[in-house]
This record gives sequence, structure tokens and C-alpha cells, in this order.
Amino acid sequence: MRAKNYLGSFRRKSNNYNIVCRHLTKHMNITGRHVLVVGSQTPWLEAIILEAGAAKITTLDYAQIKSEHPQIDTITPLQIRKGYLDGTFKEAFDTMVSFSSLEHSGLGR
Repeated sequence: MRAKNYLGSFRRKSNNYNIVCRHLTKHMNITGRHVLVVGSQTPWLEAIILEAGAAKITTLDYAQIKSEHPQIDTITPLQIRKGYLDGTFKEAFDTMVSFSSLEHSGLGR
């Protein structure tokens, strides 16, 4: 993957792009896989994962997100919970990726 200077959430230079790319290529093989992304309101992580070769991405976020990309689906925790309980949620994920999201969710949200 190509190195970039990425402007992060606070409009300052961020090395997150390079960190994520290095981790994906060194520790994970996501080529052709279905990846669950947890907590990504802006699709910077999804873009990196698609560039790394993922076949499909499902983004899980508290906010309702609309994606028009054919390889990206979105879902909320409420939708997963309801689907699991009524037996309609049948998705299987090969791996999960998150960047600075899980620690903000808290317990029992």
C-alpha cells in the first residue's frame, strides 16, 4: 500500500494511515475477506481495508450511516441485536477492525 500523509479528525497531520496499513499487511490477511469495521463514521478505515483487498465490509456504528459503495454495508447495534434475537441476522465475518472506537462505547450503552 502506498504511504500517505493523512489529515486526521482534528485537521492535523496523522500517521494513522501508515500505522493501519503496516498492521494490515504485517499481521492480517484480509484479501477476499468479509471485514467488520466497528465505529467508523467517516470511511477512512474502510478505504484502507478495500485498498488492502477486502471483498466486503460491514460497518457497525451507533449512528445510521448511508453507504453507496457496492462493497460496504452498514448496520447499527440495535439492528444486529434485533436480527440475532429473531434469527434473521446470519452474517459471518472473517475478521474485525476498529481504530479508537471500542474504548468509547462503555458498558450497557
